Amino acid sequence: MSSHTPGPWAVYTCAEGYVVTSTHDQTGLDDDVAEVFGGNDDDPETRKANAHLTAAAPDLLEALTFTLSMAIRYSAAALGISHAKCEGFDWVKDARAVIAKAKGDEA
Repeated sequence: MSSHTPGPWAVYTCAEGYVVTSTHDQTGLDDDVAEVFGGNDDDPETRKANAHLTAAAPDLLEALTFTLSMAIRYSAAALGISHAKCEGFDWVKDARAVIAKAKGDEA
């Protein structure tokens, strides 16, 4: 799986809904990452919330990856076990599954 478009991502309003864009390159030009036009209930507030959640995805992935690494390190030290042993904890498995889903690597 290739890497996602680098963040930061931003949300802009368009006539039909919202556009999530990235300005990661040196040109300063926006790259559209996603368009959010509606949903089952077609509620404008739901569209806005979905667009902002989508725009936060790169930051959330980075934060979860870092936090998981730190949590494993501190848990292993506090419990006197190896990092590998921590991989068996449900919360570690859950976090790894979410990271895999975000990267498109879910089984």
